[in-house]
Amino acid sequence: MKHTIYQVTNLIDNKIYIGKHSTNNINDSYLGSGEYLNRAIKKYGKENFKKEILYIFDTEEESLLKEMEIVNKEFVSRKDTYNVTLGGRGSFFHLKGIPKSEETRKKIGDSFRGIPRPKEIGDKIKASLTGRKRSEETKEKLRKPKSEEHKLKMSINRKNMNLTGERNPFFNKQHSEESKIKIGNRDYSKQSGKTHYLSKTYLLISPKNEEFILYGGEVSKFCKSNKLSESLLRKNINKSVKIKNIHNCKYPNTEGYSLNVMV
Repeated sequence: MKHTIYQVTNLIDNKIYIGKHSTNNINDSYLGSGEYLNRAIKKYGKENFKKEILYIFDTEEESLLKEMEIVNKEFVSRKDTYNVTLGGRGSFFHLKGIPKSEETRKKIGDSFRGIPRPKEIGDKIKASLTGRKRSEETKEKLRKPKSEEHKLKMSINRKNMNLTGERNPFFNKQHSEESKIKIGNRDYSKQSGKTHYLSKTYLLISPKNEEFILYGGEVSKFCKSNKLSESLLRKNINKSVKIKNIHNCKYPNTEGYSLNVMV
């Protein structure tokens, strides 16, 4: 079996798609499984697409590394491509149990480390899903309540994510005055103790009116990295922190911050 890196070109608008394919016949008719690409094939017809073999490898690992090298963040951000995900990343899970070189392990790790999604990629994904209908089976799965194990995993994942700065989905955005009033007026006194704080979403507002959306355990991480007192923020939940004796306070920077519960 051979492992190829191929390019598919739309002969009408010259958009391209680069993918990896394992096959016994490198000249087969396979064009790719990308949702965005397949929607274009359905629209323009298979006869209007040309396939070229760019590279041929003896091992799948080599082909995945090459796909990772070509289909990078800059490539998927281009408007003339059908690729919406970075190359090689997801496919490496199919190689579970197969020994990998140190170079391969490093490249896999680097590819997963703190890469924010460019707006262009989000737009492509949105376009590829527009008009797509969910099956009844999928709808039923979404209706079912999540298990405690699943909730715990989600909580841990959110806690470990770095969503500060540009990675925060609320970066450079602000709530309207109406939203702030709604958040401030919510009554949390009747909340059950069963609702753990890690399952909540918070809006943190700085003295400079900067806003940060934080999920559960991210509050602790944000406070540590910015030398803020989490206990003071939680004692003054939904209120601006005022420190009486600021000179003796270990975290004077907390003055003026307010932590508001959203969910």
